[in-house]
Parts: sequence; structure tokens; C-alpha cells
Amino acid sequence: MRDDRFDYLEIGEAPAEPAPGLAEDPTTPQIAAKAPSGRRGRLHLIEILGRAGEALGRFGAPLGIHLDIQGNLYVADSQWDRVQKITPQNEAYGYGQSGASVGCLRFPADVAVDNRLFIYILERGNHRVTKLTQQGVYICTIGAPGPGHGQLSGPRAIALDAFNNVFIADTGNGVVQKFDATGRYLEQYDFAEVEGVRAPAGVWVSPGGELLVCDPEVGYVIFADLRGRVQGVFAGDHTHRLGGPTAACRDPEGNLWIVDSGYCCILKYAPDGTFLAKLGPGLGPNGPLRDPTDIALAPDGDFYVSDTGNHRVLRFGYREAGWRGY
Repeated sequence: MRDDRFDYLEIGEAPAEPAPGLAEDPTTPQIAAKAPSGRRGRLHLIEILGRAGEALGRFGAPLGIHLDIQGNLYVADSQWDRVQKITPQNEAYGYGQSGASVGCLRFPADVAVDNRLFIYILERGNHRVTKLTQQGVYICTIGAPGPGHGQLSGPRAIALDAFNNVFIADTGNGVVQKFDATGRYLEQYDFAEVEGVRAPAGVWVSPGGELLVCDPEVGYVIFADLRGRVQGVFAGDHTHRLGGPTAACRDPEGNLWIVDSGYCCILKYAPDGTFLAKLGPGLGPNGPLRDPTDIALAPDGDFYVSDTGNHRVLRFGYREAGWRGY
């Protein structure tokens, strides 16, 4: 395996040429199916970011990930009670210090960044969201511990809509809660019309206003509008049932990508639910996925996956035949 980008960052040298190898599991040939519009080829593992360790550029337990409008990647590292920001120029910065006081972090599980580049860090350990500037200056707290409206219990995921309303997968309370950007509680959804959720672990909002909620305990993804009205439920198809979805999103073509932590794989479905592709659990010479948690799509069609059990973040993308990478 090639060393990750931060080895080169630390010693100030340029990366070497990628070593040969494909990302796909040879037992899942469907991985070559239907690249996004305008892109051809097979899915490859493009880059490995990080490995086990406490220094910047290393991860303990990377969970939620997010890409901002400038292409910076944010990684919530629950083990080290911090969020790392990784720039397109391969620089790494850290936010937070361990603790329960204002501005400190405890078990950050997810992160989101709005179009003004304010950072929203979801803390599972402190049952709240901490909002910071890019310089790490504390702005406000969203939520508080408890079982009531506007209170959180072990939340696991966060997403923002176009108005910077904050949607939180409130895992312990079995609901999705909605706040505005200043922390004012707005409403909550329990999706009772589809027998509800037990422990929502993933939430995502599309630019057009579709809300996706993942519940690994019941094994499905809920499709809803931004008022929490259910539009549908997806549990996989007859050949690939979901084992424990923790994150889901759509690409610009409307295809559905699901992180199935239960089966340690990434699944791709067409808008009509047709199975298209699978990544993992095996990644050839780069080892298997272990407890993947989250996914973040890049504008160029590549996407990042937090490979939590392997203490790293992976970048995948479609490439032409003959391209040589990991």
C-alpha cells in the first residue's frame, strides 16, 4: 500500500507515482456498472488519507465527514475529541479540545459546514452541537442533554438545508430534530407513518430539499421532505438487502449511495432502486473496509468514505481503463 498523503506533508516531499492496484473486490464485478454522466470507466480507490495515530493527519476513530464549498474535507474523530480540516493543498488543521465546557468537544460523531464556512460539530458525548468559526472561535451551542424537544441523547449525525437549518439524528431519543442556525428548536420527526425509527444514525439533505434518514437497527433508509413527511422507505433489493445503513446520499444523477456498516460495504442504486454497484468489504491489496460510517460526495464525481475501523478516510472515483492507482 502506498503511504498516505500526510507522510509527504510531514517531510515536505511530493507524492510518488501511485502503485498499481484496483479498488474493487474481485468477487463483485458489478462495480464497473454505470459511471456518472460524462464519466467513464471503473471505480478505483484514488487515495488513502491517514492511518492510526494522534498527530494531525492521523485518526483514532473517524466517523462523520463533510466537504465544504472550497473542497476542504472535515473529519470528526471521536477518539481524539477533535475535528480535522484537510485542505486541497494537503494541509491539516485541528479543532477542539477534550471536555464538557463551552467550546470543548466530547466524542464528536459528525460535522457539517455551511456556505459561510461556519462549522457545526455534533458531539455524541456532550449531547449537543457546537458551532465554530473557521478560526475555531465559539459561536453558540445547539441542543442540550435530555429526552425532550430541543434536547438530545447520544446523537450521531447532522445535516444542513439551504437555509442552514440543522437536522440532527437524535439516536437515543429515536427522532430527527430540527433547529435553526442560532440553535432555536423548530420541530422533530418520528416517522410514525412507517413504524418510526429506533436509532437513527444518518441524516442527509439534498439541495432540492429531500431528507434521507438511515436507521441501522431497522435496516432501512427513509425518504422524506423537510417537514418530515415520508415519501418512501428503502431496504435494498431482493439481492442486496441492507444490513445496517449508517449514511446515504444522492449524486447529481439521482443515484442513491448507501454506507452499509452492517455488511462493511458501499452500495449504489439507480433512482428507481435498481442495484448498480458495490464496494467492499474487500479492497484487494488495500485490505477490507472495517465499520465504514459516512460518505461525502465531491463535485467532480469522486467521493470519500470514513473507514472507521481502519483509522482512515478513502477517496474513490471513476477512472478510464488503464488508469493505475491503489
